[in-house]
Amino acid sequence: MRASGSSALFLALLAGCHSTQGQIFESVDAGICPAPGVVGRLAEWQANGDLRNTGLCPSWQARISGEVPYGEGRTGKAWWFRSEQTSTAGDPDYIDVPGAAGALMPELTVDVVVRQTSFNDYVGSNRFIVATHGGSFGDFAPGEWALYVHESREVFFFVRVGPTYVQRVDWHTCFFRVAAVPNGTWVRLTATYDGATIRCYKNGRFENSSPLPALAGGPISGLFIGRNYPGDVDAVRIFNQVLTTAEVAQPWP
Repeated sequence: MRASGSSALFLALLAGCHSTQGQIFESVDAGICPAPGVVGRLAEWQANGDLRNTGLCPSWQARISGEVPYGEGRTGKAWWFRSEQTSTAGDPDYIDVPGAAGALMPELTVDVVVRQTSFNDYVGSNRFIVATHGGSFGDFAPGEWALYVHESREVFFFVRVGPTYVQRVDWHTCFFRVAAVPNGTWVRLTATYDGATIRCYKNGRFENSSPLPALAGGPISGLFIGRNYPGDVDAVRIFNQVLTTAEVAQPWP
């Protein structure tokens, strides 16, 4: 794990001032992944006609909520989300990963390959590509995050680290402008948070960043993929470490 000075302070706070790397990831439930000392690619779903997770957290088993068909992907198959939800109740058709609940992720890389389709009329801005919570952003707890499409049609990466809602103190975002994520085109989106800065990358190239201080963080509620999202997801990868710019630039298989 790579940690800056401020990131290291954040890790110490989350660890309750423990000194070893393994203890950073301890939780009340010893069965929660990542287990002490587990650092790396926690989950990888290729969505190639199945729900198999080839990452380090086999307990993070994906399951389909409602109906999510497989269709043509960038390579092989992909999950096809065709949300037509227009109320704040939320679309029932998505991928749920309840086994991720309780994980601590003080450092983070989220990497997805998506193809956005026609925009829907969902009443709200939380068209989630992948997120740790399935509700409104006001319900997100410190330590939770979301990669989502805003009603402006821009894609944002949101991270909440504090108990209140002061921008740049308790939460902030990096983003991909509309032109960066055109409809009908496969695009790889990568976002990282190292305890000091949020960064967004498109197709392996840096887009922009935002400072976000490392404050108190806690366990995530779970993982939700494609909820209210009008598009396709070919692959999802989640790390509890920050990939460098050079690592992000490497093409994925």
